[in-house]
Amino acid sequence: MARPIVATMLGLTLDVAVADGQGPEPPLVVRKVRVESVGDGRRVMITLNRAPDGGRGSRLDNPLRLEIDIDGPPAEAGQEPFPVMDEVVSGVRARAREGGPSIVLRPQTENVCC
Repeated sequence: MARPIVATMLGLTLDVAVADGQGPEPPLVVRKVRVESVGDGRRVMITLNRAPDGGRGSRLDNPLRLEIDIDGPPAEAGQEPFPVMDEVVSGVRARAREGGPSIVLRPQTENVCC
């Protein structure tokens, strides 16, 4: 039976289901990404299929965006957009990378970010 785990890191909330069984861990997959307004800021909720091995966030320029790399067995290559209706974040997409998924958030303007 799976039990939910919620972990918070760098203002990022990861919500995952962890299986109680043994065996090789499945590839880490991003199932859902939500952006919520919290006071003057934003909370990014990322739902994964299992607990990650780690993660980190970084600011990227030209164009300005926030990248969140989550560590774990990589899934197949590909990109998936997640719909967002937000005044600050204009777009969210997840892509596969060698060390696990990467989530990229794009701000509405260059004046709002990180």
